[in-house]
Amino acid sequence: MIPDFYEITYEREGARPQRSKPQPISVQISDSPHSHVNIDSEDHSINISNSNGDAIFEEIRELLEEAVADASELELLLEKVDEMERSKQTGDFKQAYVGFMSAAANHMTVLAPILAPLASLLAQ
Repeated sequence: MIPDFYEITYEREGARPQRSKPQPISVQISDSPHSHVNIDSEDHSINISNSNGDAIFEEIRELLEEAVADASELELLLEKVDEMERSKQTGDFKQAYVGFMSAAANHMTVLAPILAPLASLLAQ
């Protein structure tokens, strides 16, 4: 005898098991230009606030001091950072920026968090 009804359940191999109850959603809202919402995910973002533009140079120095092991290379890079900082007042920032970026080409992954704020100084 053939049954009138069949029920088939399937599950994709390697798929997440369905949740038995809804999980809470984490929402972070504040009076900040860096406010964001994470739904069902972890926050791995890095926020750098730069109100006057001078703090970014200190952040670059810290990143370089943590990542560059060669003392002579570190010294050269820190000199380039100093040149950029000084050139911000003199109006030659673009040249100093290009010089720094050329010297720091091997360290872009370390400097990734500050590249956008640093490039924004070109427009000033």
